[in-house]
Amino acid sequence: IMAVPIWDGSNSTAWTTAANWSTGVAPANGDEVVFDGRTLTYEATTLMAVGDTGPDTYDLLHVKSGHSGTIGAAGSPLHTQAAKIIIEGSGTYYIEISAGDAVSDVTVATMIVNNASATVYLTSNVNIAGWCQDLTDLFVIAGTVYIGNNGSADVATAVNNVYVAPLNGASGNATVVSSINNIRLKGT
Repeated sequence: IMAVPIWDGSNSTAWTTAANWSTGVAPANGDEVVFDGRTLTYEATTLMAVGDTGPDTYDLLHVKSGHSGTIGAAGSPLHTQAAKIIIEGSGTYYIEISAGDAVSDVTVATMIVNNASATVYLTSNVNIAGWCQDLTDLFVIAGTVYIGNNGSADVATAVNNVYVAPLNGASGNATVVSSINNIRLKGT
């Protein structure tokens, strides 16, 4: 059984720095990546660009309920092609669906947002006539999700299905704000 890389942020803000992870190595293909709220010195906000994290296909990116903080930064999101993304922590998350380059199709199957104090900026790295890096299903149970805005600018973003099911039926628990061009632009 392989150890699960858990962010401890003990060394720097850099995702790619091995010392920031409980396993002593940065996450790689097939890993389940976890943010669990353990004591942090630094938030994961740098070295998360296409070439740094985009090529890695994680089985899961899971922000647990104990985490409160920031992942990514405005205009500088975490690039990922994780199979599934679950955000249960409070804080602000900048997530961009991305491959390791701008000329590959990538689809992330599922993203679940379930914390009323979470704010998620969700974008696609590429959504043009020739290529698309998109999300199939977005479930917003609680929290605020900005589709197509990276915290500083609008970005053409492809999300195929959005399901809003507010926690306890309270409409104020779940908010989705959609920017321009939030359709799949790639030709069939």
